[in-house]
Amino acid sequence: PGFPVITVNRSGNKIILTQKVGSLHKFEDLKLYAIPVNYATSSDPNFHNKTTKLWLTTQSAEIKNFNDDWIILNIQQSGFYLVNYDDNLTDAIIEQLITNHTVINDKSRVSFLYNLRELIEKEEISGHQILRLLAYLKYEKNPQILKHLSFIIFGLSSHLQDENFMSLKIYLKETLTNIYADQNLKEGILEM
Repeated sequence: PGFPVITVNRSGNKIILTQKVGSLHKFEDLKLYAIPVNYATSSDPNFHNKTTKLWLTTQSAEIKNFNDDWIILNIQQSGFYLVNYDDNLTDAIIEQLITNHTVINDKSRVSFLYNLRELIEKEEISGHQILRLLAYLKYEKNPQILKHLSFIIFGLSSHLQDENFMSLKIYLKETLTNIYADQNLKEGILEM
């Protein structure tokens, strides 16, 4: 039962991958999976090569001599696992999305956002990264990706019930309204 989540942490010039198994409501040490890991990096952003680069069969493994800005696992969501990046790697991926989101192909952007969405619901990541993600929102034009962004923002907005966040909620609604209008999308302007 459950599904694996790979946590990705950077430590100097090493990437440390750790797997844990998630059940419906919590993570438990049920068993270890044999997970085929593929990835792209800032120096090798090949999102079409889904070849397994390592098998994660133990609780943790390392990628040594890592000198890139970011790494994205599970290219085009080719494996059945979620990925939770540490704050620095998440920030680096978001910075890439803000600078030039097309470096990361559509399916891998969807996969990254899907992971964020799932981990937000499980309270596995912090909200400041989602707020930074809003800077990327205005550049994205892919309706499928906008749909995932909408779900993320909707999930975030449900936590923003305080009056202090009213201007942020208005900004989100106006921004999404403009994006949906530009894309001639018929469904889903957020009710906030």
